[in-house]
Amino acid sequence: MRVARFLFASSIAAATAAYGEPGGASGVSSPVVTQGASKIEFRTTAWRGGALDGDWSHRGSASYAFTDWWRPNLVLRASQPDGAGAELRSIGFENVFYYTPSRDWPVQIGAQGEYKFGVNGAEDEFELKFLAERRDGPLNARLNLIGERAVGADAADEWTHEYALRAMWRTSERLSLGFEAFGEPEAQTHYGGPRASFSIGDVSFSAAYLAGIDDARADGQLRLALEITP
Repeated sequence: MRVARFLFASSIAAATAAYGEPGGASGVSSPVVTQGASKIEFRTTAWRGGALDGDWSHRGSASYAFTDWWRPNLVLRASQPDGAGAELRSIGFENVFYYTPSRDWPVQIGAQGEYKFGVNGAEDEFELKFLAERRDGPLNARLNLIGERAVGADAADEWTHEYALRAMWRTSERLSLGFEAFGEPEAQTHYGGPRASFSIGDVSFSAAYLAGIDDARADGQLRLALEITP
């Protein structure tokens, strides 16, 4: 019985660690909102090496922009410890707010807020993001500054601060190449590496491999994403 309890606790700890590590199934959000635009997206990440070797993170989302400044998004997140099945960890309601006066600025900005309802033992969380994007011909560069904290009677009154950045260069009508990085400076945890994106019509597929730096719990993460914009 003690062995069973230990194995169960270990699997939950691994799932929580993969879920909270920078990068994973997270993205780098754009502040730009186009009224009437919709998107369905699936992301999955395989963790390689280190304490998270063999773990997976998954995310599915659907959004629709009702105005030219507001885009709500429904988000499902799951974690999958090595050798186990995927388990739903949260249901999130996300809202992007575009600061429309920045439409004519060199850098466009906005904000994003999300409440994540924890399931299967996960805590509720609240997340805020500052969003910035630079579009210049074939270049698309984004920066997100992120604050996140657990919510609930037993939650610690502390914020986690992270960043996410991406720079992509469109080499042709269908192919873009670039770099992305995620990190939590206070924990000295960072990931960075190359990214490629290929699109056909309303469907795009992207892949990236990010190496772990400093105190990252994995040697690296292989990130895959499928995006449909009907």
